[in-house]
Amino acid sequence: MRIRHSRAARTAVRSLLLPLAVGGLLAVSAPPAAAHTELNGSDPANDAVLDAAPRTVTLTFSDPMSQAYAQLAVTGPDGAALGDGAPAVAGREVTLSLKEARTAGRYTVGYRVVSADGHPVSGTSAFTVRPAPT
Repeated sequence: MRIRHSRAARTAVRSLLLPLAVGGLLAVSAPPAAAHTELNGSDPANDAVLDAAPRTVTLTFSDPMSQAYAQLAVTGPDGAALGDGAPAVAGREVTLSLKEARTAGRYTVGYRVVSADGHPVSGTSAFTVRPAPT
């Protein structure tokens, strides 16, 4: 009888270890999860110091954006909104034309966009315009 019990015990252990070993191998070799969309850069660059206010602001993301859900706003040092129309989306870039700005100081760029895969991304960037030389 001992032989039967030993054989049954070995078979039971093998039956349990094989699925665990295969599962462990699959977990180790599984591809990484896809990352969410990120802001790769902006023009003007974050914390840039400029001699004159730009005519446009462009944000570049890691994935294509959706035109329907792209929101981009630029606020001047006096709190005035400077966007001139709706932002335009071209693939990974979102661009906003700006009204003419004459005030020196810090400008804030706020955005909320939705990538083509449906993930919302929001944040801020800023740049500074130097006072005109006198």
